[in-house]
Amino acid sequence: MAHHDLEPLPSGREGPLSLAWFSNKLLLNNQGVWSKAYGRPISEDDAIEILQNVKRLAEVLLKAKQETAANNEQVKISSPF
Repeated sequence: MAHHDLEPLPSGREGPLSLAWFSNKLLLNNQGVWSKAYGRPISEDDAIEILQNVKRLAEVLLKAKQETAANNEQVKISSPF
């Protein structure tokens, strides 16, 4: 998808390609959820940062799970029992 084909953010700003993985619907929903949790409106930039941080956390947890599974498999292969 070319950059000019990306939907603008709800604020009307053009978002960078690095934000193309989530929809405006997800961004607005995230903004609403966290605004309620914080008891105050959060900005679009705050909502974007939260989404990016959750994505990074999920990537780290997935990588750790994959490494653990690979290590467990290696132990099974090398163990005589």
